[in-house]
Amino acid sequence: MIISFSPIKIIPALAFAAFCLFPRCISAQDEATPRLERVLGKISFVSPAVGLEFALSKNLSIATQAALGFAFTAYSSTGGGSGSYSVLYPAVYAEFRNYYSLERRAEMGKNWRGNSGTFFGLGTSYRFNALSERTSGNIFVTQPYQPAFSIGPVWGIQLTEIKSHFNFSFSVGPTLTLLGDDSAEFNFWGGGHLNLGFVIGNFK
Repeated sequence: MIISFSPIKIIPALAFAAFCLFPRCISAQDEATPRLERVLGKISFVSPAVGLEFALSKNLSIATQAALGFAFTAYSSTGGGSGSYSVLYPAVYAEFRNYYSLERRAEMGKNWRGNSGTFFGLGTSYRFNALSERTSGNIFVTQPYQPAFSIGPVWGIQLTEIKSHFNFSFSVGPTLTLLGDDSAEFNFWGGGHLNLGFVIGNFK
């Protein structure tokens, strides 16, 4: 039996094998190197929301979220005016994040998977028209809800528990808000948001 060997014929097979194995080698190496997850799906129950966080590099990401916001205010006065005002509205959020504590957490033996760490960056949000807006009682609302776009710097922290996939995320910062009536307002603690929920799927 004659077995012929041709380097020209085996090169495509080697190239295909290298193509399949290379991502696995990189993944194995990255397990010991602090980095962000390539894609992190999340759900939150504080304000019903679903979100995706995409890694742009080892420490940079974009976190996006679609949420259902709710606001309620109760009024009461000795003059007899009392009542409440509530509004339900959809909103979208996006944060450009720079995680600066991943390496330090790894050195201290703390978890960095699930994008666990502190970050700073730029946050934006847009509130759409209200789905529901109600006023009850004998009150007059001087500042009713209106659509708005907000932008500003943020600082925050995110922690993810590996086994349960429980996720906590909090960010805060000053914000400039452009309202639907063409007015603007500045709030020193108006930016950012709080999420309590779970990571969807596996860590990558």
